[in-house]
Amino acid sequence: MEKEQEKKMRELSVAGCEVIGEGAVGKVYRLDDETIIKVFAPGVPLEVVQEEKRIAKNAFVAGVPTAISFDVVKVGESYGAVYEMLRAKTLSAFIRENPDSAAEMGKRMGRLLKELHKIEVDTNKFVDVRALFKERVRRMEKFLTKEETDKLTAVYDCLDERNTVMHGDFHPKNVMYSEKNDELLFIDLADMGYGHPLLDLGATCLVMEVFGRATPERSPHFIGLEYKTSLEIWGNILSEYFDAADIKEAKILADIYGQAKFALFPAIIPNMPQNDVMGFVMGARARGFLNKDFDITPALKTSLKF
Repeated sequence: MEKEQEKKMRELSVAGCEVIGEGAVGKVYRLDDETIIKVFAPGVPLEVVQEEKRIAKNAFVAGVPTAISFDVVKVGESYGAVYEMLRAKTLSAFIRENPDSAAEMGKRMGRLLKELHKIEVDTNKFVDVRALFKERVRRMEKFLTKEETDKLTAVYDCLDERNTVMHGDFHPKNVMYSEKNDELLFIDLADMGYGHPLLDLGATCLVMEVFGRATPERSPHFIGLEYKTSLEIWGNILSEYFDAADIKEAKILADIYGQAKFALFPAIIPNMPQNDVMGFVMGARARGFLNKDFDITPALKTSLKF
């Protein structure tokens, strides 16, 4: 069936095109002033590309400010999804070019995320993110002690059920900014689903703060910005999303869920060698969520309102 669909696809080349974003499963290129294309990594099946296209359409219909893919194409041995994106650039690129905008753009990101979390969606059309994380815990059980498994399970079990839409990987490389319209748009919706807002905030904390603690020089790779700028933006996201009295607790909670996501990272990667899995586990035991002194009590006892 996939071969039949391939025959009907047009083929595009991205030779000479500007790379405007890069993630775990592909790169985003600027095709021209009006379109961008996400080229998935070789080996990513057509079903994954079509699923992301479906999610983007459902998100747009639900009121999420994003672009809809209007075509799926072949790019060499890979698949690509083409989006209309008029004269926009990633927010990280805009901030690099306009460093004085970091604080204000951080605040706008906070407002954007807070507005996103006001949207409730049809749970038949999106993934249950909490259930997804709990399934990752089950996949990791054979590499963890019972105490570690119970600790991970506890932070997900304590969250109340929500049908709130969440982006799943919200950071400046996954937001497009149109200077012409002064508008922010979400892109890269592969991880979009529904669930508790803390799962979304945790994912953002992971990329914008946790990753850079040990290796701040890697921050430009993760989000296209220096670590100092990343922290400034993250702080402004929190200050705009929460009341001043709640920011300290919110930061602690986001860190807990970011660290939990990182501990489960091997469950996302198909066929990761066992030695690599154990390398992640040992790292999380040394300085992350799986460390015996890592305190999850704030997550279990929080009364923070969303």
